[in-house]
Amino acid sequence: MKKRFVPAALFCALCLCACGQEAPAEPRPSPSSSPAATEYVISAQESTEDILALASVPSLEEIDGRQSREYEALLSLYKARPDCRVLWNYEFQGTEYPNTTQELKVTELEGLEDALRYLPELNYVDVIDSPAGVEDLDRYSAIRPDIFYYWSFVHDGFTIRTDIQCYSTLRDVDYHRFTDDELYPMLKYCKRLKALDLGHNDLTDLSLIGELSELEVLILADNPNLVDASPLANLENLIYLEFFMNHKVEDYSFLNSLTKIRDLNLCYCDNLGNLDFLENMPEISFCMFKYSGIDQETADYWQQQYPEANFVLYDGNIHSCDSGWRDTERNAKIRYAFTCWRHVMEYNHYDDVLFDFNGYNY
Repeated sequence: MKKRFVPAALFCALCLCACGQEAPAEPRPSPSSSPAATEYVISAQESTEDILALASVPSLEEIDGRQSREYEALLSLYKARPDCRVLWNYEFQGTEYPNTTQELKVTELEGLEDALRYLPELNYVDVIDSPAGVEDLDRYSAIRPDIFYYWSFVHDGFTIRTDIQCYSTLRDVDYHRFTDDELYPMLKYCKRLKALDLGHNDLTDLSLIGELSELEVLILADNPNLVDASPLANLENLIYLEFFMNHKVEDYSFLNSLTKIRDLNLCYCDNLGNLDFLENMPEISFCMFKYSGIDQETADYWQQQYPEANFVLYDGNIHSCDSGWRDTERNAKIRYAFTCWRHVMEYNHYDDVLFDFNGYNY
């Protein structure tokens, strides 16, 4: 007869039963929870409500909506979840563009307004070969003011491109004071200007100039009806400012923000009152304030604070741009660029300008 061996576990169980005790139940394995989904693909059939509901799924890191045409919902989801990569394609004039498209060139304007809405990462739109006028640009800018629109328009007999970097209204003949309205397209859409001469005009609203954040050189002298200069406080890169003969301006607190200024002309600014703003201008090298209500004691004090700078209160010369103002190397380079503005190819810095004298660029 064959001997049978009883497994140890079973033997123990039998013994416990014989003693009137139940065998302990084997431990039940705990269920493992599934990891939360990090990606999701939206089908073509999913509704606006389905798409918007995805904003409440915090684990999602990428949502692929390229099968969907619910653009408004996709855009809302994109804005609601900046931490999540939301993808879709938008069809514009027969071509599909990913929503991550940054540059767009168009020759026809149909459908462009919707493209501006549903391609949220656009930062450059080329409409220079399209029939776009200033009214069209105003509509587009109202939808997407953050975009640079490469475009051209006619001003003062010149065709001006919006990528212009240097411009001057000063002419040898036909002296004309331009108004805000006449300069509107340039100040609104030429966002890359670095040197701008609008002296001897009739400006009253500087709000658009205050948005030209790349400006390094600015001439606003002799705008007789100008009262509010506060928008200039935004021009933190300004190193050169001619602001003389603006008799109606009373508040000069904007100067406190111009901490990179080197050359500053405030002659005949009747309400200047003090030079306290110089405390915030560590790089100042030339400052003129003739006939601006500044006394000798104040001028001497600031000259002591900046012994290397040239401060001119009054030296017997009544002209705003004499007394050495036009004699510096920086001034000569700045004036040369303004004189030749139509030949400027690239304006990197007042002393780093690329000219092309083989033809006019504007």
